[in-house]
Amino acid sequence: MSEKFVAKDSGIELTLRAIPTRLVLELLSQIPLPDPPTYTIETAGGGTRTFPHDAASIEETPEDRPAWNEYLERYERVATERAVESHKFMIMQGIVENPPPLEEWSINYALWKLNPPDPEDKVSYKVRWIEEMVCADPADMRALVIALQGVAQMTEDNIMRLITFFRSARGGSAA
Repeated sequence: MSEKFVAKDSGIELTLRAIPTRLVLELLSQIPLPDPPTYTIETAGGGTRTFPHDAASIEETPEDRPAWNEYLERYERVATERAVESHKFMIMQGIVENPPPLEEWSINYALWKLNPPDPEDKVSYKVRWIEEMVCADPADMRALVIALQGVAQMTEDNIMRLITFFRSARGGSAA
């Protein structure tokens, strides 16, 4: 399945193709989210059980609060890395067109002493073309990401179904 996308600001038309959600989830599984800190309780039978903390279970102890804050910082860093990698993957795989040669771009990088994109780095080159030439307007970039997700049918419901399928197939947790 493919569809056309036109960036309003630049007027450039792109052909979008579907990306299997499974591949996006597989990519994200390579960048696992950190596990939250845990706490242990003693059960009525004399055993212990360990549970992950959440914002409501954190107590203001010298150990809990710093551990929770460190976890939140790690979580944000990893979540950002996952978002950047999935963004690059969707652009690279979901957009049919390839960028034109650098001399056809509208920015004169040398004039402004800016580092131009490296055509040898295929991923970075294409991402920068989309971000700098096609969808420089943030509204266009949002619309492109939504269109890419729509073509791939990456709805929350479809993603949860796929995660559930992987969990049952593996007999454990996924993504």
